[in-house]
Formats: sequence, C-alpha cells, structure tokens
Amino acid sequence: MGVDKTEIGTIFDTIRELVNNHSSDHLLAFYDLGSAKMNLEMVKDLSDKSITIKVLSDCFKKLPKMLLLK
Repeated sequence: MGVDKTEIGTIFDTIRELVNNHSSDHLLAFYDLGSAKMNLEMVKDLSDKSITIKVLSDCFKKLPKMLLLK
C-alpha cells in the first residue's frame, strides 16, 4: 500500500487516500521498513479510523506455528 508504480517506497498521500477511501472503520496495515511505519503512524494520527499497524516480519515469525496448528 502506498507504493508508487515508478519508484520504491511509500507515499504518505497515497496511504492517506487509501485509508480514507476504505469502507471499513477498522484497518490492519503491515509495513517492512521504518519509513513505511512512519508514514502509517502519521496517517493513523490524522485519521478518524482505527488502524492497527504491524511489522511484516512478525507475521513470518508466527507463520510456522500457525501452520503446525492446522
């Protein structure tokens, strides 16, 4: 989310637009780098929506345990 089609990186305005246009009031957002986290946190601070922000690597750490449970 928020990745420009021509360059690597997140764009605050794109993230804000996607959050504002999303129909849900509760969103879950993942990031991989510190700059993406910073942009997500700024959008969260300026939005009326509830946004849970998670680092992408945490998902991969839990994945093997989740697969074992199945």
